[in-house]
Amino acid sequence: MRASAGVAKAETALRRNGLRAGAGRLHGCLLTLASAAFAVAAFAPSASAITCSSGTCTASASYKGSAEQWTVPAGVTSLTVVVKGAGGGGGEFPSGNKGGNGAKVTSTLTVAESESLKLVVGGGGSMFITGGYGGGGQGSFAAWDPGAAGGGGSFLFSEAGSLLIAAGGGGGAGAESASGGSGGHSGGNGTAHGAVGGGGGTASTGGSAGEHAQAGTGPTTSTSIQGKGGEGGNDLFSGGAGGGGYYGGGGGGSNSSFGQDGGGGGGSSTVNGGSGTSYETGGGGAGGNSFQYGANGEVTISFAQPATTTLLNASNANPAVGAAVTYTATVSPVPTSGTVAFSEDGSPISGCSAQTVNTTSGVASCETTYGLPGSHSVLASYSGSADTIYPTSNSAAKSVVSTQSTTTTLASSSANPAVGQLVTYTATVFPPPPSGTVAFSDDSTPIAGCAAQAVNATSGVASCQVTYSAAGEHLIDAAFSGAEENGYLASSSQEAATVTVTAAPSSPLASATVSSRTAPLLAALDVLNRTPKPLINGRWIPVRATCGQVACAITVTATLRLPGLRHTVALPGAVARLAAGSIGNADVRVPKTLRRMVRRFLLHHPHDKLKLVLTVRMTSSAGVSQHTTVVLPIWTLPGFR
Repeated sequence: MRASAGVAKAETALRRNGLRAGAGRLHGCLLTLASAAFAVAAFAPSASAITCSSGTCTASASYKGSAEQWTVPAGVTSLTVVVKGAGGGGGEFPSGNKGGNGAKVTSTLTVAESESLKLVVGGGGSMFITGGYGGGGQGSFAAWDPGAAGGGGSFLFSEAGSLLIAAGGGGGAGAESASGGSGGHSGGNGTAHGAVGGGGGTASTGGSAGEHAQAGTGPTTSTSIQGKGGEGGNDLFSGGAGGGGYYGGGGGGSNSSFGQDGGGGGGSSTVNGGSGTSYETGGGGAGGNSFQYGANGEVTISFAQPATTTLLNASNANPAVGAAVTYTATVSPVPTSGTVAFSEDGSPISGCSAQTVNTTSGVASCETTYGLPGSHSVLASYSGSADTIYPTSNSAAKSVVSTQSTTTTLASSSANPAVGQLVTYTATVFPPPPSGTVAFSDDSTPIAGCAAQAVNATSGVASCQVTYSAAGEHLIDAAFSGAEENGYLASSSQEAATVTVTAAPSSPLASATVSSRTAPLLAALDVLNRTPKPLINGRWIPVRATCGQVACAITVTATLRLPGLRHTVALPGAVARLAAGSIGNADVRVPKTLRRMVRRFLLHHPHDKLKLVLTVRMTSSAGVSQHTTVVLPIWTLPGFR
């Protein structure tokens, strides 16, 4: 409910009863009704939320009756602001004496993000005493009819309190026929109707006053000190009040002649530090017609919608399998709401499809673990909610490789190969990697042809074959290069393989031959006369096996016959699996305890009484099996010397 409606009804009733001549009683009644109407008609605060469309965001503030604050969003440094002053109040009679319109000022300002701006939105002038909020001049009650109040100016201040923009309010209408001047860069003058109209405010002074009226004041320096419109003259017919502004408009005059009044002047406008500024006289809130308030002012702020960027980091670019890794997305500028969706290789990461963004830091995080090694391409996508101005943005993909530790073990086909004998070194990587190579080295020097042997993806095995041309000791190492693209880490053999190459014997101590009756196969066994390799718990009887025309498996077992004993003593056996036409070792180990027993026996018995029986069994790849034996005097064997 507007106050004018109640007053208008009251005045109409009074006129119908012929009471207009009773000016004192009428004025008192109007004042009472006006006060009652103001007590009921509350102006609810109104400030719309920021809305964005086609890359431009807009916020508006309407009349509240008090100063308010607006914070520049993060990421915004330039504002285009439209400030409109309020219109002046309308006159008492429908005779064309309208309140002046408020000014409209448009300007582009440079601001700091998160800066708090202060706004004063002018209130429309009434047809009674109360001036519009924002410096509108107070209306007056004369002996006969009241002059309308001026409209308030609208203002924008920096966070430090400096005035940035002022838009003048319109002047109030006179009691009978004079209209108020509109707000502008320089306010318009109120019209004269037998009495002088109030002058408009200027860039440096308040508007001049008509008869019995007050001049405008100024300038506006803060939310509480505003350029104020002058009060209208209050002789027989009251003049209109001036509008508020940078400098307020002057009040319209009045005199003792019947029906003569002056309209209030409009307030002035200004901009400090803006660019592209335009002033539109009368482009703000409309002035009221008879018995009407002027329209309230308004402040509209627009700016380019800020773009967002999303940065993604990982707590570990190479997390171990089973270990937690945390992905952190940082959205800039810091949004007021929204979520981040984390995805891996195009699929959402479980539990991380909508992580809330911290509105202080702009951070959202996701923690996950990987059960298998391998490469992962991770993406973070920010999505703003309906109440935020910040648009969606995607991070650059982050590559992370989950890693698996490996072990590499090394084995040799023979620890004591003879000169010219083929030796195979086998490196086994566990768990088997899908790719990668093994480098074999001899005394830290790469073995020719074995610097990058491919690892079998199923077995994890890589091998290297070597033939030595001279006797000597060799320290063999194997190093797995790693398969970084698949997450398998490099590793080296934990223990080097020590291989002692022996010179080929001139002649064997004893030989055994096994021939197949069903296949072109010949297997030969030589007990060699060479110095055996010492071991912690025994020595070796060196045995060399030769396979014939097809692949074969040769098993050598040894038993010791001791005269006077009812049983024989078995020695650990040896096996050689050979390709057709190849040579390999099937050495028999002599335990330390057995050597001691033999030595004690030989103290009391002739050497030729103690025999060693070697049993040779040959099995061909076709399944044919044959065996023979070799009996040797024990003293001829190097393992017992």
